[in-house]
Amino acid sequence: MCIPAPLRTRSAAARRAPAFARPLSAAALLVALAALAACSKDNGPSADAPAPSAPPHDSTEDVAEPTGDEDATEAGAEVPLFDPLVTHGAELHPPVRGMTVRRGTIHLHTGYSHDACDGEVWLKDADPEDADGETILAVTGSSHLMVVDRWHQCNQDVRRAVCEVHQDFLFFTDHNNNYPSFEYPDVLLYQPEDGDELIMRDGAPAAMWMTCPDGRRVLMSAGVDTHLLAFGLERHVVEDIDERRRIYGTRTEEAVEMLRDAGALVVSGYSDEWDPDLLFALPFDGFEIYNPATNLRGNLAATGSLLADMILRPAQAPHPQLTLLPVFEENEENLWRWSRLSEIRPIFNYLGTNAHQNVFREPTFEGERIDSFRRMMSWFANYVLIDEAIEHADDRQLKEIIGAGRHYGVFEFLGIALGFDYHATRGEDLWEMGARIPLDPGAVTLHVAVPTLHGAMHEDMEPPEITARILRAHDDDWVVVAEGAESFSAEVTDPGVYRVDVRMVPHHLRGWLGSKADEYIRDVVWVYSNPIFVGVHL
Repeated sequence: MCIPAPLRTRSAAARRAPAFARPLSAAALLVALAALAACSKDNGPSADAPAPSAPPHDSTEDVAEPTGDEDATEAGAEVPLFDPLVTHGAELHPPVRGMTVRRGTIHLHTGYSHDACDGEVWLKDADPEDADGETILAVTGSSHLMVVDRWHQCNQDVRRAVCEVHQDFLFFTDHNNNYPSFEYPDVLLYQPEDGDELIMRDGAPAAMWMTCPDGRRVLMSAGVDTHLLAFGLERHVVEDIDERRRIYGTRTEEAVEMLRDAGALVVSGYSDEWDPDLLFALPFDGFEIYNPATNLRGNLAATGSLLADMILRPAQAPHPQLTLLPVFEENEENLWRWSRLSEIRPIFNYLGTNAHQNVFREPTFEGERIDSFRRMMSWFANYVLIDEAIEHADDRQLKEIIGAGRHYGVFEFLGIALGFDYHATRGEDLWEMGARIPLDPGAVTLHVAVPTLHGAMHEDMEPPEITARILRAHDDDWVVVAEGAESFSAEVTDPGVYRVDVRMVPHHLRGWLGSKADEYIRDVVWVYSNPIFVGVHL
């Protein structure tokens, strides 16, 4: 069974244990690499091993893990030490021009996807003997059999994870094999016995609110992933199950419009795998600029080296919470496609988590698998800016904000980015991310607030190097217009698509990165803004 555990209180000795709880074989390493190589395409150590390095504030005393009370620092209170193992809610962020900051996940697979939770929820070839005596269910329109208890546990893992990372919204995107066979509100993971509240439209369930144990309300919404990815679906596109499956699996303008009519934002999942001509022709709302599956599959050598270190040479391995950093890289294929597409039409970008919990079965020394829903959701998030008058934005309000491009993505495994802002002005006029601004009557000024890293630096920690850049789309590339380590502004007179990225050299993570820290500490992207369109797409 795939049951991720939250980070536990553990002693310094436990932190120096081998990376995995039990030694893994070379065969297990090959299986993990093979799964990584295939995952996004399937849409239809010894006891005497050396110890990994401990964090710089290590001691012989137990280290308390997050309790959920770390979300905000009261005015005048001492700023806590930076800790990459602690996840914070968006309440940490101050309002921005009358807007509240909220964060969440887009593109995640639940028990309704055939390959989620180690592929053990759904039996291939409908062989009931594989259920080991567990209750199984035949599903209309599917060639798989559902193992009911495994399906329930998989969905419980999702529900628990979104609460543990203190997120505010979660847009599922399940595969086409089984999702069309189920109805709303089931596909929302609806559990009325746990206090879930449905959002009804025209007498039918469209989305729901889940309440976490700490009282946080999380917006949950369904969707479908066949590379043409639709999130925020408020209903199935048609009644007939076979016709649903056909439409969801079709990459045509007709399918895009039908999904949009059913309430979805339609985006290019796995953007680097699309034929460019089709990618540029379809009327997408958004573009997936990052997906960890394509990152790892495109960097298998580094992934294999990292896994070998974690299994055989744990002293060289980073803490499991930071295992994304050694293999992390921007998708150059996506960057040029984003540049071209943004000049064709106004389009938003987002970070796609694509969590399945189906690659690394073994828990690490801290009791949690590397690819748990919780861990992958904690690595990065999409931040939206919501009118302060809205206490809890529902699915339609969130989709309106996301569709308008009033959001940005943060790679939080590097740390929490406090105070990031990107907007434009001309005289008394002000525009947010995603805006389309005429150049008449004159130049536009772009303003960038460079974020700071949440958490005080321990005396032995070197602060990170942080730099922000304004970039303009040009000839299938991005040209730097202005940059700075402090907040800055730039006046632009040329029409174009202007975005911001924030770069970081994460020196502050050295104490958690093992003996290869020098190799892992390098310039990486921390924040992606959405563009501001100046003099184009008016």
